[in-house]
Amino acid sequence: EFLQERGFEEIVEEIEDGESRFIVFMQEDVLGLKEAVRDVEARLARVHKQKREQPESNAVPAGEVESNAVVESNMAQEADEVFESNMAQEMDSELPSGALARSVGDSVSDFDRTPHPVRGASGAESGALSVVLVLPAGDERAVDLTEDTLAELLSKVVSVSGFRLPLVRPLEGAEERLGLAAEPGLALSLATKLGSGDRLRVEDFERVFVDKLSSGLLRLQDLAAVAPLLAWQRPELPKLVMGRMKSLLEGSSEQWCKVADCTVDHELLYGRALLKHLHADKPLDERMEICRQLLPSEKKLAKTVLKVDRANFISTAIGGLEKLSPEQFRRTFAVEFVGEVAEDHGGPRRDFFGNLGARLATELPKLWKHLPKGALVPVADVLAECSLKEERLGVDDVRNVYRACGRACALAMKTGDVIGEELAGFFLHQVLRDDSVSLEELQRQLSESDGAGDILATRAVLDRKLP
Repeated sequence: EFLQERGFEEIVEEIEDGESRFIVFMQEDVLGLKEAVRDVEARLARVHKQKREQPESNAVPAGEVESNAVVESNMAQEADEVFESNMAQEMDSELPSGALARSVGDSVSDFDRTPHPVRGASGAESGALSVVLVLPAGDERAVDLTEDTLAELLSKVVSVSGFRLPLVRPLEGAEERLGLAAEPGLALSLATKLGSGDRLRVEDFERVFVDKLSSGLLRLQDLAAVAPLLAWQRPELPKLVMGRMKSLLEGSSEQWCKVADCTVDHELLYGRALLKHLHADKPLDERMEICRQLLPSEKKLAKTVLKVDRANFISTAIGGLEKLSPEQFRRTFAVEFVGEVAEDHGGPRRDFFGNLGARLATELPKLWKHLPKGALVPVADVLAECSLKEERLGVDDVRNVYRACGRACALAMKTGDVIGEELAGFFLHQVLRDDSVSLEELQRQLSESDGAGDILATRAVLDRKLP
């Protein structure tokens, strides 16, 4: 039945060779055979694993009949596997044909399911986040999260509940933000606003996951909430994330969001966390290519032209960049200098980016500065906020000036151009919210850009207490 479902035609019913038995099938197109073999191997691996984990007390002595409980248990396991396989075959959601996992079991990774010690709140480790898990039966278990990560929480939930794909929700009706912690380096407590003693409801999400996937209503929020448990090396799930993010950015998913009970803005937040979960450790060129793939297709001949007055270079540049809409950013970017007759085929644009970087520290000294070795960084937040309005080009909110500068850097990256200054490495890590970089690496970069004499680049800042 398994091979017949995949189009193979049985031509010989059965061949026996000693203890081995064979069934022969024939099909002209054998491309699907490799997939069928992988599916069989996955099922066999699960069967062998179940046999290894089966308690010795279930063993039935020779000549005796298995009890109804054992038979029903085995039948339930087989039914679950058949259900998963059948559901997977029916899934067609938004992915290309043949792109969906054949079962949720195949999408659940070999995550660390080693039992973890579970203690009450009174036994919490020093500095650990202690939360209470409320299981479906009403039992409560307190667990300590010393690493404060989503992966650690799900590992302990799997160990306590026995669910392969558990979903954790706030019990008191707080906003569900668990999936935001899928972003590497982002602490669970920071992403979810969890505090010690908070109670979390645990649900078995596996069947719901399959149902949502088959109906095309699986949200990025759902994926992010169980991201550490999924086998992302399979191509289907990354394709789902990329396809959904592209439709969200194109503005073509409002109706889908209503049906799926979510909003575009929330889905984009969880999609960002998933993209960082998938690609944060990849080289910059690869991450940039991912961003380019997500951008809506540019319409031919559609351009965004930024008009800049050389006499008031920074003010007209910042003012123009601040007013651009997201749609305008996605078009081909060009620059027109006031009073100059020239069509931008790349030259004026490159001139603009080069001049912009070179002028920031000299024309906005209350917002930007050069470090001793020349790298460009913003001034301290408190100093920038205290600057006068005329010192930031008449812009009311200093953050809008920085946002316009960030837009210029993003456009330069998109077009492959360079700005006229080098930004300090440790500042770029901060902009990218790259918490995975070590403190030693940050100090090394600080020493290279700010000079070895800065106390922040020495061990003293770690060893000495503040007065």
